[in-house]
Amino acid sequence: MRLISVGSVESEHGGKTTGGVARTHSLLTKTWVSNPELGIEVVGVVATNTKLSKDPVTGVPYFSKNEGESQASALSRIIDENNPDCILLHHIATGWGWSLQNIPNLPKVIGFVHSWRITWEEYDSNFPKKLDFAKMAIGHLDSLLYHTNHCANEMSAFGIFPSCPISIIPPPLETGYFDEEDFTSQRESFHIVYLGNLLEHKNAMGLVKAMKNLDDMKLTIMGSGELEKELRDYIIENELENRITLSGYVSDEEVSEIFLKADIFCAPSRYEQFSLVYLEALAHGLPVVGYGPTIDAIRNEIGIECGFSLEDYSPESIQGAIKEVRSRKWDRVLLRDKVTSVFSPILIAKRFADSIIHQ
Repeated sequence: MRLISVGSVESEHGGKTTGGVARTHSLLTKTWVSNPELGIEVVGVVATNTKLSKDPVTGVPYFSKNEGESQASALSRIIDENNPDCILLHHIATGWGWSLQNIPNLPKVIGFVHSWRITWEEYDSNFPKKLDFAKMAIGHLDSLLYHTNHCANEMSAFGIFPSCPISIIPPPLETGYFDEEDFTSQRESFHIVYLGNLLEHKNAMGLVKAMKNLDDMKLTIMGSGELEKELRDYIIENELENRITLSGYVSDEEVSEIFLKADIFCAPSRYEQFSLVYLEALAHGLPVVGYGPTIDAIRNEIGIECGFSLEDYSPESIQGAIKEVRSRKWDRVLLRDKVTSVFSPILIAKRFADSIIHQ
């Protein structure tokens, strides 16, 4: 099937922004290009966060709007010039989703909803603009893709009731291989790590407050965001500087090094659509404490216990979850092997390809 996808791309692939959507998009593209037997021929990508003319890794062409073109005109032109069988639209709550109504003779269109958060009133300064985009796009889709059931179930809260088929497929995980001796010998007992944006719904403050009563543990927080100063002030005011480190932005290589030294991963978000970071932590042998529906979804996929699913996101609940996880003996090699095999790029890309081809 000849496919054109629309969405942001990862920095390694020329993207100027980062995030789970870009990472998933580029990894799926790379895997399909490397494995033509999966049945997807990537004709090109409408890469929304780069000015490059092609993917520096795969060589796949990048398409974009010409000067003065509307998104509808651009997408119509791209379709006419390349004759795809299918359009895969990453995020439907965008101008590209809105443009579908103005394009005659559309090929098959698959909408990929990575998260509904983009349509929230507190997220969208022009609310309900992006929600309107999503509602318009839904009527022109042949099928919908989600990473989790809980995200798909949120549609009804927005008054969206699509008639098209819906598939639930988790994201692919790309990770390096670690020497087994290094993987198990460097661990620092009672060392918790957090990786993520320092935003309100990520609840890093809840984790920091939980640390007040975990006297024998230390915490490394990797990430930056609008709550960084508030977190730093709280740490100083409560004399936690010796046990809590705010590392700010760290490279992927540094993240891996810290993960391999840590004992537990905790990202106690009050909301996640999926969050690749839980998979990345598990791939480094870390049991995970985090957003309940996502941890449950991971547990169901890999078939073994992998941490603690939060239902209450208070500091007291986070503290109790960490105590419970640290009281158990974890087979870190098994965690790594399960998550890297179940979420391997080729297996996940095949699931996506089968859904796209057969819907």
